[in-house]
Amino acid sequence: MKKSFIDHVESYIGEIEKGWVLPGHDDTLQVVKIMPKDIADTSCYLTLGVSDDKYRLSKSDRSSRFEFLLLVPREHEVTYAPSILDDVIIAMKNKGEAFLRGDVIGPKGILFNNTDKTALYVAPPMCLDENLNGFTIEGDEVVFVWLVPISTQECEFIARMGWESFEDALEENEVDVLDFDRPSLLKVEGES
Repeated sequence: MKKSFIDHVESYIGEIEKGWVLPGHDDTLQVVKIMPKDIADTSCYLTLGVSDDKYRLSKSDRSSRFEFLLLVPREHEVTYAPSILDDVIIAMKNKGEAFLRGDVIGPKGILFNNTDKTALYVAPPMCLDENLNGFTIEGDEVVFVWLVPISTQECEFIARMGWESFEDALEENEVDVLDFDRPSLLKVEGES
């Protein structure tokens, strides 16, 4: 099963460069680093093994399987990227249900040196091949979740205006969320 899952990931994202076993979990929970074949100058950190378990979807009786990915521009690479993903896994286990599109994890302090990114926004991996989500385990599709670094101001924007407005503002302003040096979306309706 693990081999076919890795083959699936490598065919849609890129070849695994290296990996880490996350301490405090069983040996099946890992983070791997991939150089995405379709996104230049970026590293992809991806969890492996989160999808071994199902997580309940909030406000629903349904559950699903998940893996998290974090895309980091090479100029902002940090050695602790696997720890960021480990924190997300622990937060999801403590929450007792899955993180869904539009959820915000944090703010928790500066995530990447020389940036204002303090939190993670949960989104579908729109910049990767849409067929990435096609893998199933025991009949359940594995959902890949993109954790997009955002600023505290953007967390406040989402809290006040909603995630749909946040995504609309990103699109309207043609924001490149892979640019960790980008300015935050500060304008909120009603503010001058």
